[in-house]
Amino acid sequence: MTESNPQTFRPLPTANPETSYRVSRQLQQRGKELLFAPDLVRRLPRLDPLEVFFIVKELGLHDSLPILLGATRTQLRTFVDLDCWASSGEDTANLAPDLSELDTWLSPFAELGAEALALAFSSLDDELQALFITATVAIFEHPGEDGDPPDAPPSMTLIATPDNVFMIGDRTAESTPAPFRNELDLDIEPVALAMALYKAAPCETRRLMSVARFETVSVLTEEAHHFREARLLDLGFPAAEVALELFTAPPQQPVSRIKRPPGHFRRLPTLYTESLASAEPGLFEMALQSIDDRELLAEVGTDLVYLTNAAVIGYGESPRDLAHAQEIATRVRDTLSLGLESLLFGDGPVEYTDATTSAAVAAMAAQPLQLVFRHGIAATLELSADARRLLADPVVTTWADDAARADDDATFAADRAFLVALAAKRPLLAGWDLFNPSSCRALSSVADLHAAEQRLSTLADDLL
Repeated sequence: MTESNPQTFRPLPTANPETSYRVSRQLQQRGKELLFAPDLVRRLPRLDPLEVFFIVKELGLHDSLPILLGATRTQLRTFVDLDCWASSGEDTANLAPDLSELDTWLSPFAELGAEALALAFSSLDDELQALFITATVAIFEHPGEDGDPPDAPPSMTLIATPDNVFMIGDRTAESTPAPFRNELDLDIEPVALAMALYKAAPCETRRLMSVARFETVSVLTEEAHHFREARLLDLGFPAAEVALELFTAPPQQPVSRIKRPPGHFRRLPTLYTESLASAEPGLFEMALQSIDDRELLAEVGTDLVYLTNAAVIGYGESPRDLAHAQEIATRVRDTLSLGLESLLFGDGPVEYTDATTSAAVAAMAAQPLQLVFRHGIAATLELSADARRLLADPVVTTWADDAARADDDATFAADRAFLVALAAKRPLLAGWDLFNPSSCRALSSVADLHAAEQRLSTLADDLL
């Protein structure tokens, strides 16, 4: 058992509960006003798609059904883009549609009947429709009156499509054997969905079935991801390759702030700006509060929203709900504080004074926040590399794999969480809360770095 002390780290929450509650209440109130508005259909198209998304998330799908039914195609696609895609942790290259989440989104429409279900499904990209059909519906060529029966297992129930071109069956049914069965637990019935689509638009559905039958999943996924990225870019979320630059070493030459159109990233800034307040303000928060130049404050605010949107993508996530979006915003806030300290003081001690705050403001005026963030990330890379080397040792690997012990030993669980989070591609601090060892936050100061270095050294001495 190690003797490292997780309480050497400042026990900041990943998001401010009071802030989350306040913004949540605002969104819920906005949603309820919409639900009872006699002109709901007229007012909805005027709302930003991202605002509609968070309103629906706060109210819940079923309670938001009138809003969903009146939403524009762009608003509906935004909901799916943000809530119905899954990634392999931090690997942004492995983004793929989450069909279970897509089923959850479709299920309230299915309860209203076939017409509503078909209408909602048709709002999706063609490629996303084909991916869902491919995964849930077994499609065979119709044999005709004298042809051979489809090459399907006898236990699979097949029905002819209305155009008599295909025979289709449910790939998610328990009676469907491998290799045709897909282990998806769905609320909607895939064959019923296909029939609803045929009734609503027979020619388009025939083409959809052909694409689902013959096109490869990888091609469909790549195309669907391409269209999703384009829409996210319009919402202010940059492409993955741009976002990932945040986690690379900063350039040697000075970089000037990018001038963006006024208001281009105006969407729901309270989700991010209200996450700036913390119990123990870091250097970035202190500097932000002391800026009295309104033009600079506006530029920094624009940078902050863009940076937070980029960080959401860079961490391989999407703003699935309010708490998650604010958690990413909090990571950005803390990394900016570390970046400013690193720029101004290297790895030396930092004393928060008026002069220190003024120097931080000058640094923010001279360069975009994206560059300050990259300096903060760069400050953690050597420590993270040390953690990875330690974790790669066979003795430590065996120690870290002892999941059973983690259930019984709080200190062990905290140490293991600390090491694993620090060794990740996007290093974070975990293990500072014995009661919730997996809770993560960004390193927010040079003092955090020194405390983590000491804890990592103690851990290595105890284990090796």
